[in-house]
Amino acid sequence: MSEHIALELTAEQASRIIAADIRAYPQNGPNKREEHLRDFGVLLSREDIEGAWADRYAEIALAGRDKLANLSSRLDALRPKIEEAKQKLAERPVPVYRRYTSTNAHAPFKASFILPATQPAAEEEAKDNHPRELPDASVVPTGFRQSPTIAPAVADEGALCLDPAAPFDNAQKLVSLRAWHPDECIRTWRFWQKSFWQWSGTHWCEVDDDTVRASIWHELNGAEKVLKGGKRARYEPKMSDVNAMVDALKAAVNLPASDENAMPGWFGPRRPDGDLRELVVCRNGVLHMPTRGLLRHTPRFWSPNALDIAYDHRAKAPRFKQFLEEIWPGDKNAQQCLLEMFGLCLTDVTKYQKLFMFVGPRRGGRGTIGRVLRGLIGADNYIGTSLKAFSEQFGMESFVGKKVAVFSDARLDGVLQRNLSTITERLLMITGEDEMHINRKNKKYWNGNLSTKVIIFSNELLRFQDESGALAGRCLTFRMQQSFFGREDENLTDKLLSERPGILNLAMDALDALRSRGKLLQSVSGVEMAERLGDLTSDVKVFVDECCDVGKDFQVRVGEIFSRWQDWCAAHNTRHGWGSNQFSEKLRSVLPILTSGRPRKDNPERLTVFCRRAYLRRLNLYRFNCCPQPERWWLVWVSVERPEILVRRNVDLLRFSLSLKPLLVSKDQFRATF
Repeated sequence: MSEHIALELTAEQASRIIAADIRAYPQNGPNKREEHLRDFGVLLSREDIEGAWADRYAEIALAGRDKLANLSSRLDALRPKIEEAKQKLAERPVPVYRRYTSTNAHAPFKASFILPATQPAAEEEAKDNHPRELPDASVVPTGFRQSPTIAPAVADEGALCLDPAAPFDNAQKLVSLRAWHPDECIRTWRFWQKSFWQWSGTHWCEVDDDTVRASIWHELNGAEKVLKGGKRARYEPKMSDVNAMVDALKAAVNLPASDENAMPGWFGPRRPDGDLRELVVCRNGVLHMPTRGLLRHTPRFWSPNALDIAYDHRAKAPRFKQFLEEIWPGDKNAQQCLLEMFGLCLTDVTKYQKLFMFVGPRRGGRGTIGRVLRGLIGADNYIGTSLKAFSEQFGMESFVGKKVAVFSDARLDGVLQRNLSTITERLLMITGEDEMHINRKNKKYWNGNLSTKVIIFSNELLRFQDESGALAGRCLTFRMQQSFFGREDENLTDKLLSERPGILNLAMDALDALRSRGKLLQSVSGVEMAERLGDLTSDVKVFVDECCDVGKDFQVRVGEIFSRWQDWCAAHNTRHGWGSNQFSEKLRSVLPILTSGRPRKDNPERLTVFCRRAYLRRLNLYRFNCCPQPERWWLVWVSVERPEILVRRNVDLLRFSLSLKPLLVSKDQFRATF
């Protein structure tokens, strides 16, 4: 404070400086009592300076006493709970850790997990079978390192003591402490399909490799090791220690990737009656949809999906019903079909082998349907993607464990021609319940059956590449004709999401109707669109419908029908690089009962003939010369049954000279006829 003295401060100014320093102590400044006595002792009396600081010390002491009293009262309130927790811990058995030694050196190795001696095996039923209440899901700790229940205590050990030379023993000890459910007597970590899975308190969640390795680093860093002579020291993990621990942990909690362990599944006894695929995890328990029974959460239910809502049998959804009436006015059939789709998406049932396509104008309600469905089943159970990404190498990696896959605003314009068949193949495999080998980036392939429901939203029908028409037969189309452009309700999604428990009840009622009927119904309003989708995906089917009659005693030469197919493609501006053999197989996919042979009668050259089932429809060909080139003509195909013009194109007349006999007409005759 030499600066203040040099300035010859007055007593009043010195008092203000002292008061400011006292107010700043101790939060915003140091203790300047000695400095004040030294620098301002000439202007102010020593008793005044010490008295001001004494008052400040008294204020601090009173504040500390109040805080201490508050803490003491809070501790008194918590003391009964602490005593109860101590009593529970005292009642738990102390685990004894042991190394695994084989009693028969020549016995074949069997994969097993050696649990502490005082605990039953994970697959066995607990001796105490009386029902117990699980902790509230809201207080269940999260993260890979924690278990949803209190782990067994390590008696008289303090920090976790591990042996660097025995990583598998360390993994067993870690699983016993961190991943054991004492009420259900089951492990809460699994290694399945090359990934770690952890019980979260309501359902099983996949844990990425980085999180696992980070957890192992923290666990080893806080552990201790025993040196020679029994002295303990910090573990000090290295990269090799973490790698060995991760590999040992995989072996300790490994679950073979077999059909018995597929999701959804059940571990051990007390399996519920009925189909496990109709169990849905809600916030307040596991809901059995056919009976509406509510079970408690349990790690024995092997499922990765959980809803973000609680089940309430009294909930209603009046605004959602109004929304259905707005997008399909008076069409109860389409509204029921949508609710059945919602109910099916809540389950893992795939036996109906259908995908759903919504086609309509802009602002027609498709996006709202998608957002409501996402809010109903949960964001973690929903995947939104594009057909272009779906067709790529790792396009199906994100489908694993999802209930619904939505292609919003789907387009095929940006998809490469060679990837169109990939899209069709993958959609057929998903809907056909086929076993799939899904390529995952930086991981091994995932093998299994997907229970994902595929939903496509688009403004137009999509031209998938499928000449057999199989994909079109698996599509349930919804035609949406209403447009709310210019009169949108920006708060509609929030209003509908607030009714999710009621929508759940509506979906389950619709699912009951579907279960009793045994099959999904195509909405009446979408029937015509479904037929157009079949024609759009298969040119061969359209060719057969327009140019061929199918009958028992009909036959046609392969060369003749293939030549007519080429003419049809040229007339419709369609290009296919097929030869006659490939076209024959495409034709058989449309007409499975079609047979071929080389009959001797009326076939001296023994050409291949489609017989008994197909016959090329007879077409009349009219031509007239309106071109300066004499060798080229305007050709008009006219169906005998349908007199309207099918196509008109300038083509080479020599192309038809071997198989057709065109009729010459004048230009005036042509105009008079057509």
